[in-house]
Amino acid sequence: MFESFDLSLVPRSKRDFALNQQLIAISPYKEFDYKVKWFDGYAAVWIWDRVLQKKERQEFLGQRNLPVFPESYLFEKKHDGLHGFRGLEGYVLQSWQKNKLFAEASWSVKPESEELNWFFQTIEKENYSHEIEWREPEYDFSFKRSLLERRESLKKMLLAGTAVLLIGIMSYQSLGIMRLSYSLKSVETQIFDLHDEKSEVVRLRTESLKKTDALRKLSSFDRPSQLFLMTTVANALANESGNLIEWNYEAKKISAVFSDFRTPPDLAVESLEATGWFSSISLNIDSIKNRVSVEMEVSYEL
Repeated sequence: MFESFDLSLVPRSKRDFALNQQLIAISPYKEFDYKVKWFDGYAAVWIWDRVLQKKERQEFLGQRNLPVFPESYLFEKKHDGLHGFRGLEGYVLQSWQKNKLFAEASWSVKPESEELNWFFQTIEKENYSHEIEWREPEYDFSFKRSLLERRESLKKMLLAGTAVLLIGIMSYQSLGIMRLSYSLKSVETQIFDLHDEKSEVVRLRTESLKKTDALRKLSSFDRPSQLFLMTTVANALANESGNLIEWNYEAKKISAVFSDFRTPPDLAVESLEATGWFSSISLNIDSIKNRVSVEMEVSYEL
């Protein structure tokens, strides 16, 4: 069964649905299948009984899953006019108008004039008087046709492939984000651990500085005073009482200058060392000015 539908006013994305609704309305079969050729919104459709086709298919093909379609579906496109074909299992007459397949009829044997006239009436060519020339059909097995036939399945495959690709990309990105989150969490944990360790070090250092400062303050009480050192030197050098003319005490170093120094140098050094407070003792004798400069370091721990 052949039918044609003008769906050029229907949006392209909705034409398949609109065609299916039209076929449901006009099909004489309870269950049917069909093949369609599109010509810019114009649909040329072959319809057949699915139950009968399935039965015959099992008888001839068994379990082989081969595509089934009308023979005339494979005929090459023709110019406008009437075209007769002698096919594999009968005769087919097609009417082409404006580069579209407008109508088609088929017979198992060569049709008589009455059958042809009936077809002419359906296409409003009652006065057609030319002899129909029945020719061997030329078939179109092009790759383009194969793609057009499978465009819906290809569309579904493309959508499925795109979905799989997007899922793969999203999964990869999600995995990357999870890895990054884990790395950041690990770094954050290390930072917290390091912060705790550093905080403890800082705390201990602060306490140490406080204790050191306290010890320094306490040690200042144990540091010998300048008066004590002067008294100790005076006692060690008793013969030089009243001869001290200059005293300088700075950074644990003492410089004392005496005039008219009467104590022998070696005895002076021994006397100062005997106090236990002085070390690195040296005497510089200026015989011209009759002066002796005693240089020494104070021995104590801060």
